[in-house]
Amino acid sequence: MTESWCYPGQYYIPKEAKSLNLQLVQRHARLLVHTKQFDSSLLNRVLIQGNFAGNDGREHVEFLDEAFCRNNGTYPQLEVYNIHTVVFHKHTFCQEFELNVTRAREVIIMPEAFSVTESAIRFNGVKDIRIQEDAFRNSISTMIDIVNSAIKTLFELRASFRQIKFTNSTIDEISAKAFDVNKIDSLIFENCRIDTLKSQAITEKLFCKSFTMTNCKIRKIERSFIADSGMMNFTMQNNVIDEIAADAIKFTGISSKIINNVIKMTGKNWFFQKQDWTSVEFLNNSFGEFNYFTLERTSSPEVCKFQGNSVTYPAIRSFSFFQHKECSLSEISFNKLCNCDEHWLKELYFQDYDKLLKESYCRIDETLKYCFNASTFNVKVYMKQVCDETTRTIDCSRSQKEKKVEPHFVSPDEIETLHYNDYYYYVISGVAVIVLLVIIILSIVFYKVCSRRRSDESGDVISNASFTMTHKPSKAFSKDDKKIINQTLETIKEKQSAEMYEAIFIHTKKLLDGNFTETEKVLTIGEIVRRLNECENSGDDFVAFTDILYRHLAPSNSPTPHETIYAEPSAPQEGTTIIQGAGSPDHIYAELTSAAQPLLINEYSAPMDLSDSHYSEPVQIVAKDNARTLITPYAIGNNIGESMMHQQPGPSRNLPDILNSNSGSSNSSTAGASQPNAIAVSEPLRYMDRSPTSSREIPEYTLPVKKVPPPKPALRREPTVESDNGSSTSNSDHSEHSGGSDITVKIDDIVEFADA
Repeated sequence: MTESWCYPGQYYIPKEAKSLNLQLVQRHARLLVHTKQFDSSLLNRVLIQGNFAGNDGREHVEFLDEAFCRNNGTYPQLEVYNIHTVVFHKHTFCQEFELNVTRAREVIIMPEAFSVTESAIRFNGVKDIRIQEDAFRNSISTMIDIVNSAIKTLFELRASFRQIKFTNSTIDEISAKAFDVNKIDSLIFENCRIDTLKSQAITEKLFCKSFTMTNCKIRKIERSFIADSGMMNFTMQNNVIDEIAADAIKFTGISSKIINNVIKMTGKNWFFQKQDWTSVEFLNNSFGEFNYFTLERTSSPEVCKFQGNSVTYPAIRSFSFFQHKECSLSEISFNKLCNCDEHWLKELYFQDYDKLLKESYCRIDETLKYCFNASTFNVKVYMKQVCDETTRTIDCSRSQKEKKVEPHFVSPDEIETLHYNDYYYYVISGVAVIVLLVIIILSIVFYKVCSRRRSDESGDVISNASFTMTHKPSKAFSKDDKKIINQTLETIKEKQSAEMYEAIFIHTKKLLDGNFTETEKVLTIGEIVRRLNECENSGDDFVAFTDILYRHLAPSNSPTPHETIYAEPSAPQEGTTIIQGAGSPDHIYAELTSAAQPLLINEYSAPMDLSDSHYSEPVQIVAKDNARTLITPYAIGNNIGESMMHQQPGPSRNLPDILNSNSGSSNSSTAGASQPNAIAVSEPLRYMDRSPTSSREIPEYTLPVKKVPPPKPALRREPTVESDNGSSTSNSDHSEHSGGSDITVKIDDIVEFADA
């Protein structure tokens, strides 16, 4: 990038020179105008030209602090053309000046850049104007003219102006207190697109001789946009406004004109003009949802008109604004189908109801519009000609001579769209708030997890208001656990994808290594379980593995896999005997001695090792052959078929009837195929093969299965036969002639419309 630096003494400017032209030839030139550059000069005009046109050129011109303060020219004029970026720093001018910036990408005005009492500023064709707060401090009579430009946000100006005018420009937002100043003689918006006029943008401090808004497209005027300001002349003409909020415009003024606007939605009391006015005119406006406005009493009203306005949806009491006899109302059209019920008109609460009846027009249906030769018709004439019981015919020839009013209604679809837009806005805002809350919560959780991890690594004790807990190293896996884990990994490697195996293997290896905190252990086990759930047909292959994982989640001071989980039956105490034959043992259940881990369902149903003739379940022994006559209720599920209820041979005569591992798999699959609600167990859990106290082999067993009731059959839907009892047709014969011919229509032909 080529830069041109202007230092005092580097370029000689003759003292008698009155004009200076600077042409930036290179497209990426950078010009910095320093303090004292124009020391003791008499320049009245400075012209700087670049090559910016659309997206071409990147010229940068920057006026540093007090750039023109040493110039002695009277009321100097600065013109900047075709420059990409123009920046004005503090006190660019120290006296009255005239500025014209035309065709620029961006103009940045720093605080106190134009801090003089009087100036004339024009921006034309600037794509982004950024006026910072206090840019016009000490201004009393400055004129600003912004044409064909764009402003994202107009901030507080904090100065008085002779005139501020926006023409054919785009403004995203006029912020609160933007015009919180003492005086603006003339505030003008012409042919502008404005998104939002914020609340309190014009405060009670402002006195404005003329406020004009014409040919603008405005999305929303918020509540208290004009808040008790003083405006001598207020004009809104030929604008399209989506929404004016309740209490949006409130001022003290002499004259106001609301003419030829399309206002789709208004809130309650959207316009409020205080006392001492002389002229108020609402002419030829199209209102969608229309609410009342307020005109305070005045001592000398000269003009007060509400004429030629169209209303799609009038709110109740929306015409209660006229409290003055001097105010006239005429040619008001309602997008309401004419009928003989005048209750809707009485709900408007107009003071002179007969006057409202005479000046209101309703929409007529297809049957009558050819007779009346209009789309709307006077309400009072309609009531007289159609609703009068003594009248049997309508004279179309005479009716066509009635006064015609052609309204321009706001479409109901446009109003509905605005409601949907508001709904979507609230939904999006709500979602944004929820997302923000989630981010905050996650940040807090992440912070606490990291803090806890640091505490784990340092062996600190984490104290809380209600508990104190010391972290200990994770438990180690037993030899049998590792054997089951390795077998499961082999099964995963054979049956699942390589990516799935790799992911599970990495986390499992990390778990076996054991070099992590409790928090890391929980996260690692959670990731392994999640991966296992994503595997296909994982129910039968990973039961033992997942059981080990869940047991490993217990705190480190809980029983390890080497500790007793099942309670061994104790030796018979003195005085306890087992009677063979018809007797029964004194103690039929063996109580568990370890409460370190809650029991699973299968642990209740597991038979104990009976090599020492001790039992953990009730049995009945026959004296001679010791043949079993009682089937244990634990070893057989309630939904297993009769074929599984037969006694199974076994090496011990007193063992409960159980299914061994070989037959259990086939029988389970058979039962699962025949009974879809049954739970099939293909292989017993093997995480403990021997008793840790006596080294005896624990017998294999099957899980008892809850009986699941079969699904209820779906209700049969009886076919219904629809009979057509007949169709009603209405034929309305009417004349489609227009003009002065003598045509009559029978009242009976349109009575259904009149009584609608």
